Amino acid sequence: MDFLTARILQQAEREGRFEHIPTELINLSTYESQPTVYSHHRNEWDGETNAANAFALYSPRAPDRSVRAGYQGDATGHLKCLSQRRRPSHVSNQADKLPFKDAAALRDVFDNFGLPTTYLHIADGSPAIAQCTISKTAKGRSKLEFVAHCVTKQGDWAMALSHDPSANSTSVYWSVDQRIPAEHLLEDLTAFKDSAFHPMLVPCIMFAAALEMAVRRRFDIKDCLRRLEKAVQLLHRHTSQSLLGAPEHPSELESRSRAMEEALGLLTTCRRAQASRDGRNDFWRSYQDALETGLDYAEHATSQVPTAQFDRAHDELKRWTALASRKLDSMKARNNDHIARVDIASDTLYNIVQQRDSRIQLSIAKASQRDNEDMKFIALLGSIFLPAGLIASVLNVQEFQFVGGAKLFGAYVAITVPFIVVVVTLCIARPHYKQWQERGLRGGRTERGHL
Repeated sequence: MDFLTARILQQAEREGRFEHIPTELINLSTYESQPTVYSHHRNEWDGETNAANAFALYSPRAPDRSVRAGYQGDATGHLKCLSQRRRPSHVSNQADKLPFKDAAALRDVFDNFGLPTTYLHIADGSPAIAQCTISKTAKGRSKLEFVAHCVTKQGDWAMALSHDPSANSTSVYWSVDQRIPAEHLLEDLTAFKDSAFHPMLVPCIMFAAALEMAVRRRFDIKDCLRRLEKAVQLLHRHTSQSLLGAPEHPSELESRSRAMEEALGLLTTCRRAQASRDGRNDFWRSYQDALETGLDYAEHATSQVPTAQFDRAHDELKRWTALASRKLDSMKARNNDHIARVDIASDTLYNIVQQRDSRIQLSIAKASQRDNEDMKFIALLGSIFLPAGLIASVLNVQEFQFVGGAKLFGAYVAITVPFIVVVVTLCIARPHYKQWQERGLRGGRTERGHL
């Protein structure tokens, strides 16, 4: 694993994937019969401070300073939290930058605080994953390591945590970007400071915060879906009115065109939001499994904590996690309901488009039919002049003359004019005959129905 870690850091240095981010240290120590010691040190590693001095003062290997403050007895637990309130921006299709000055600074932090280097294998931002593993220390005791990394539109965050039962100490690296309110997270940590001995306190706080971000994301999707359904309903009403033969004004046609564009855009947005649901669900499953593993570990690895004190904190975290899990299950069910509603809106929109295309095709077919009838009429009129030409040839009429010398022109007129009158009469009477025939057929069907 050390070889893989070194290779990851070397590659990050070659690619220039380091960006210095100020780091804060929150130090919590709990006691059986004394108040919890809380200290918050800002910007301990701003690039100018000597890191070695800071580690000597605040690393888990340092002696407990609260003893010098008058506290008696051993601490039941220590929590060393390295917090970053912002992260390098995530760029799609690119590996995330590591929020440290360089590889040496990152290695010093992870080595001095005993943080799991397995985090570096997911620190590039490509997977959204949470994992909790339990290993054995040199003394044969269990040791917990928890790593998580998540990239979302609501905010990116990362966590690397380790718990050493021999030192009763939990070390955690906790990094969130500026879209996530870090103050609220630290307020939650302060509110639960008496439970700082519990190794899963910070992961539980982040689980609840990530769930709140997911709920806000669902609200955005729900608002988009509501606007989609409204646009589809408006289009459906316009389509129904046009099918009933209601007159359409140019303004109505323009309004329908805008509604169609809006509906298609909203449908694309809803589909895009649902496209990554499998990946999100997989992340939530991995996070829930990691929490369950960590909570089970805590029941056996915190024997130094008095039973009543541990049970109170452990039960409270389990209730909190169980409630958050129920909210997550409800949100997943709502997401499935939203998927069904988007499918219904998509089918309705597809039917509306199909009806519009069918109406256009029907109009084209009717226009073609009218053109065919007109062409037939023209062809019939043209065919009348064919026998007239034959008669003119037989009678040797070279040209039409309107003077007295054309003795046979009267025969030409007497033959062709009756033909023209008969054909025109038949063409005019044909539609009326078809209407009369259709009324007769409808009347016959009605009489058979009464019988």
